[in-house]
Amino acid sequence: MLRDNAIIHRIYAWWCSRSNRFAALIALFALLSYGAGHNAWSSPWLWAAALFVALALPRYSRFSNQVDERFCRLTAWVTAGRGARFALQFAFNLAMLGAMAWGGALDPDKLAIVGGVLALAALTTAASQGAQYVGLLLARYGVGEPMTNVQVGLSANIVATALASIGLAPAAEAYTVLALALGLLGFGSGLVSDLRGVLAPRGGVGLFFGTFNPVHRTHLALIERAITERRLAKVIVHPTLLTAGHRRAMEQGEIRIGRVENGYEVFEKTPHADPNVDYFPTGDRFLPPATRRDLIQAAVRERGLAGRVEVWFLPEVYAARGFLGIYREARRRFPGQALHVIHGSDWGGMQVRAIADDSGWHYPFAVRRRDDVSATAIRRGAKGLAPVCVELALERLANGEPAIVEPAVVTARETTGDIPQQDKQEKVHAHA
Repeated sequence: MLRDNAIIHRIYAWWCSRSNRFAALIALFALLSYGAGHNAWSSPWLWAAALFVALALPRYSRFSNQVDERFCRLTAWVTAGRGARFALQFAFNLAMLGAMAWGGALDPDKLAIVGGVLALAALTTAASQGAQYVGLLLARYGVGEPMTNVQVGLSANIVATALASIGLAPAAEAYTVLALALGLLGFGSGLVSDLRGVLAPRGGVGLFFGTFNPVHRTHLALIERAITERRLAKVIVHPTLLTAGHRRAMEQGEIRIGRVENGYEVFEKTPHADPNVDYFPTGDRFLPPATRRDLIQAAVRERGLAGRVEVWFLPEVYAARGFLGIYREARRRFPGQALHVIHGSDWGGMQVRAIADDSGWHYPFAVRRRDDVSATAIRRGAKGLAPVCVELALERLANGEPAIVEPAVVTARETTGDIPQQDKQEKVHAHA
């Protein structure tokens, strides 16, 4: 009896996951579409393929995202990530369709109309990539919710793929055109974005968006590099507030702020959290937005960039439209000027790049992350990675004191990080 209850509990817990329900729905669409289209209801290969999709899709999707992120981090090119994702998903679709055809679940004569298993796998992969791109684009513009949009897109693609494979030439031709158009939209938009970065003009205004949790030396070096190489008149910096994903998860009761530790608000999952969702890709603890703003302002002054950098803090605009709204505000304030979006190749930087790509014509200034300087390391206690004023403020917060943020009096050698670690430690304690 206890064992039976445990099994029921595990099934119920599995079903409570939105991503698992999503996978089950996709599997059901595949089962119904191919079963009806090829009269393969009795095929164990079709049922096995549907069961595999239901159980493995969430983990496969997460792995696919990680591959995309890995290639973007290595290259700072959107097309590299999308190309890697396409290759992985093509291999997956080819294996699934190939197994179903080999097992007799798909009629080879009907598949010949669309070009066979290989062509069908390529088309459904291209259509899938484009459908995911459109779904996420609509969500960023406030139409629907990301997972729901992707779910609808993928479900529609499965039905369309099945229709294309049942031997009707008009359906196969229409699906070929649709798949190529969606694939071109998804891949082509990334390629155009990458080319804008290569062919960017000189002059204009830089936009630097991110969590800055907290701001560190590489952030400042990135600003200086962008100003020099693109000859920017100024750079606008704006930190995140509460991201749309976190806000949505909090509204659904999946995450919450569990405690405040060393000045950081520490987020945690609730029992309603989806076990397949990575809620905290950039970490689970955040300094309050106003504190991060103050740290950026002090770091900019300490670095001697106050005349070239503006720190914006527009909570109403951000709450309504996120960084999309901040981008539009910059476009309104600087009409006719080239906007250069500064970002690193890490996950957060590429997310900012995606939002900027959705916002309008801009020129990416993408930099591959090659150093070990990161806000994550600072939050874990690493020293020497942040400006002196930031480290002092973090020490105060860790001691339960107010975060009085002031630019430290430092030399030019110190702001570039070229002083010995021991000397820097002595200056920090002397200033304190």
